[in-house]
Amino acid sequence: MPVPVDPILNAGWETILYAIPCVLLGIAVVFRLDTLFLGPGSRAGKARAFPGSDDNGQPVLRDPGGRPF
Repeated sequence: MPVPVDPILNAGWETILYAIPCVLLGIAVVFRLDTLFLGPGSRAGKARAFPGSDDNGQPVLRDPGGRPF
């Protein structure tokens, strides 16, 4: 007597077409690819000001935006 197959185990093209975007979305979430593609624009053109000393020799601290602290 054959064992009945549950309909959920009968994978067809519909299942594959549904699974591919789900797997890609899972990979994007795990590796945080959303921040790479949807994050703020390129920061390559912005020059960062590094901390240093002023004319009197006092240290100058800067916040991440480049403004003096």
